[in-house]
Amino acid sequence: MGFLLENCTLKIYDKNILQNCQPFDCDHSALNDFFANDVLNYSLELLGKTYCFVLDNDPSVIVCAFTISNDSIKTTHLPNARKKK
Repeated sequence: MGFLLENCTLKIYDKNILQNCQPFDCDHSALNDFFANDVLNYSLELLGKTYCFVLDNDPSVIVCAFTISNDSIKTTHLPNARKKK
């Protein structure tokens, strides 16, 4: 994570990022489609919050992007042995 901390800035992946940055491309078409077309709706529906790291020397380049989901694991669905852990 040294490269990200030293050369990039963490930003919220929002409309401003979509308008001012080059399209995010991770060589995975489904993920690329999500970050290009679905990320804003995902956030509006409160399903998760998306962030990205952009290069400090060229803020139009998204180095990485990730979403933190607003979901959880229900312990009521786990077997008793797993609940105790």
